Amino acid sequence: MKRARKVLSALFLAVAMVLLVFAFVACGEKSITGADIVNGELVLTYSDGTTDNLGSVVGPQGQTGSQGAAGTPGSVVTIGQNGNWFIDGVDTGKPAQGQAGAAGTPGSVVTIGQNGNWFIDGVDTGKPAQGQAGAAGEDGKDAPAISGIVAEYGFDEDGNKCIVFTFSMSDGSSYTVNCALPKEIADVYGERQYFEIVGEDEENPVPVLRVNYTDGSYATVPVTEDMIEFGSVDYGTAGIYYIQGEYQGFNFNIEIFVFNPDDDSVMSLNLSADRVIWFYDSDAGKAIPDFSGLELSVVYANGNEESIAVEEKMISFEEGAVNEVFSVDGTYQDKYFSFDVLLLNRDEVSFYYANYEGERDFEFDKDDRFEVDGLVVYGYNFDGADWYYFQKLESDMLFKTEDDSPLDMSAEGEAEYYIKSDFGDEYIGTVYIRIIDWSRYTLETVYLETNEIKVTADGKAPELRIRADYKTAEGEYATKYIVLTEEMVLNLNEIDFSKAGTYTLKYTYENQSWESNLVVYNPETDNVREIFMLGFDGFEIKQNADLKAELAKYLQENNCELVISYYESVNGEIEKRVQATADMFLTDGFDVSKLGYFELKFTYDGKEGSVMLNIVPDMSDAKEVGTYRVDEIISEMLGASSVTLYDNGMVQLAGMWCQYETEGATVKVVVYNETMLFNIDETEKKISTFAASGEPQKTYSNKDLGMEIKVYDGYLQICMVAGEASIPVVTYEIGEDFDGTIDFMGYMTLVLNDDGSITVVTQ
Repeated sequence: MKRARKVLSALFLAVAMVLLVFAFVACGEKSITGADIVNGELVLTYSDGTTDNLGSVVGPQGQTGSQGAAGTPGSVVTIGQNGNWFIDGVDTGKPAQGQAGAAGTPGSVVTIGQNGNWFIDGVDTGKPAQGQAGAAGEDGKDAPAISGIVAEYGFDEDGNKCIVFTFSMSDGSSYTVNCALPKEIADVYGERQYFEIVGEDEENPVPVLRVNYTDGSYATVPVTEDMIEFGSVDYGTAGIYYIQGEYQGFNFNIEIFVFNPDDDSVMSLNLSADRVIWFYDSDAGKAIPDFSGLELSVVYANGNEESIAVEEKMISFEEGAVNEVFSVDGTYQDKYFSFDVLLLNRDEVSFYYANYEGERDFEFDKDDRFEVDGLVVYGYNFDGADWYYFQKLESDMLFKTEDDSPLDMSAEGEAEYYIKSDFGDEYIGTVYIRIIDWSRYTLETVYLETNEIKVTADGKAPELRIRADYKTAEGEYATKYIVLTEEMVLNLNEIDFSKAGTYTLKYTYENQSWESNLVVYNPETDNVREIFMLGFDGFEIKQNADLKAELAKYLQENNCELVISYYESVNGEIEKRVQATADMFLTDGFDVSKLGYFELKFTYDGKEGSVMLNIVPDMSDAKEVGTYRVDEIISEMLGASSVTLYDNGMVQLAGMWCQYETEGATVKVVVYNETMLFNIDETEKKISTFAASGEPQKTYSNKDLGMEIKVYDGYLQICMVAGEASIPVVTYEIGEDFDGTIDFMGYMTLVLNDDGSITVVTQ
C-alpha cells in the first residue's frame, strides 16, 4: 500500500511539472511536441527537434516484501440429486426443499337453476333465489287543489313590511307565504359618463343607471343591450355619444364621453348664443362687432373642458344691411363655429325682454371703481325668431331701491339696487352692494384662501392668495383677499412646489406673522384628497359582538357609501361613490370588549379614513340597582341630573356605558382607560365628587383654562378655579406607575409638567 502511494505521488508530481513547463514555454518561439519518461527520467521533445532531460521523476523501487502464508480453501455447498444439501461432496441428510403439503378439498359451486331455486354442486336446495312478488299497492290519492288565494299586507319575522299570501286548499287546509315588497321606483336617470377608449382586444365598459326609490334609497343598475332603444357607442373611438332606453317603465337618456387621455385636440365647440344683435355705427358706416356674452364651451378629446371668450381674431364675416341678417364664421384650433348677426340701429330698437344674469352680491372698497362680470340680456323678435343683445352691467344703471338714488361708490354702507337699462326698461333685476371704509376695521385673522396647490414643473410657487378677516368695534365683519408677494413669504425657499407633501407656509401681513398649512398635491401620483363614509352615523354594537358581521349588516341596511374626493376631476367627476363593505374596515385585532366610543379605521386604494363606533353592553337581563341624584357640577359634565346603577356592573355617563364597582361608600367607574371615583350616599340617593382628605402632595395649574389638578396618595382631583375658590369636578384613581398624564373622557389628554403647569392635548 505504501508503494502504491509513492507511485501515485510521483505521477502527480510529473503531471505538475509538465504543466509548469508548458506554462513557461507557451509564449516562446519553440513549443513542446512530446514528453516521455525514460528510465524514470522526464524527457521533453521540442518543435525544432531538440530534447531536454528534466531528470528523474520516479523514485527508486522499494524492497520486495516476504510472501505471506497460503490461505485455506473455503467449503463448497451444493444440492445433490436426491434433493439434500451437500457440503464438500458430503450428504448432510437435510432436504433442500420441504415436503409437498396435502391436496386441498375442492370448494362447492353455487348456481341458480331454471326453476329459480338455489343449487349447490348441482343439487336443488328448494330455496327460491328471489322472493315472491308483493301485493299490489293501492292507488295514491289526488293532492289537494288550491281553492283560493288571499293577498294582504303584513310583517315578516324581522318586522319588515311584506305581502302575505294565504293559500286555501280543497281539503280544508291552508298555508301562508311571505313575500318581500319590491321597492317602488321614483325615477331613473343616467348622468354623463366618461370612459377611456379601449383597444381591439379589450372589453367594452358598461354604463350605469341611477335608480331612485320612493323610500329615499337608490341603486346603480348596469345598462344592458335590451334596455337600449336608440343610439350606440363606439368605445374604440373618442367622441360624445348618446343612448336612449327604458327601464321598468321609465325612460332614460345617457350622454357617454369616450376620451383619449393622450389626445389634447378639440373634439367639439358649443357657442353660448347663435343669434345675436350688433348695432350699426352710422358715423363709421359699418357694424360695431360686439362679443359680450359670447363664449365657446370647448371639449377636448382627452376629456378636459373649458370656456373661452370669443375674440375678433377668431372670426370673419361679410356685413349685411341694417335690419338684415348675416353670418359670422369662426375657428378655434381648426374647429369651425358660426353664429348669425341681426344688424339694427341702436336708437330704433325696442326690446320685448330684459333680464340680469350674473352675480348679485358685491363688495367694494370705498372709492373703488365699479367693475363686475354681470350681463343684462335683452330679447328681440325678428322674423319669428328670438335674438339677443348682451350688455355689461355698469354703475350708472344702478339705483337704490330705498330712494331711487344713484350708486355712490364713495359712500360707505350696504343697500339693494335695482337695474335700469338705457333702453327705457324701468326694472330688470336687483343686486346687493356693500361699500366698506376700511379705516374703521381691525384685522382679526388671516389664512390661505386655498391650502391645496398643484405641483409645479419648475418647483416655483404659483399665485397664493390669503383671506384676511376684519371686524369693527360695533361687531361688523369684512373680508379682503390679497395675493402674497415673495417679500411677504418668509420661508419660500423651504417649500418644494415640485414635490407633493404638507408644508407650513410662513408669511407676514399688516406687520404681523402668520402660518398656514399648505398641501402640495400631484394628481399624477396621488389624486385622492380624502375618503369618508356617507350614511354611517350612530353605529352601535354590543360588547364582544362579531364586529365584521355587525358591520356588514349595518352597511347594507343603511345603504352606506364610501365617498372618494379628488383634487382634480376624474372622468369629469370630482368625487366617486362606491358601496361600503365590511372588508374595507381594519377589524383584525380590534378590541370589542371595551365600552365607549372608539375610532375604527378603513382603507380604500391606499387611503385611510375612520368612523366612530359605540360599544355598549348587553342590558337585556340587567336590573336597576338604584337611581341617584348627582351634584350640579357633575350634572353639567355628564349632561344629566341623575345616574342609574345596574346589577351587571354598568352605568351610563355622558352617553357612554361604563363599568363600575362599589367599595363601601365609594363608586369606581372605568371611563376608557381611567378610573373615576365618586362618593355614594344611599340614604340621600345621591352621588357626589369623591371627597379629598388632607393636603395635596402637589398642585398643578393652567390659568388660561381656570383649571387646577391636585395630586394625593392614590388619586388626583381636577378642580375648576373660580376667583379664590377651587371647586372639585372629578377625581381619578392613580397608582404607583402613574406617568403624569390623564385621559379625560376620551376627548383630551391632560399632562402634568414638572414646573407645575398643565398641558392640554386634544384628541
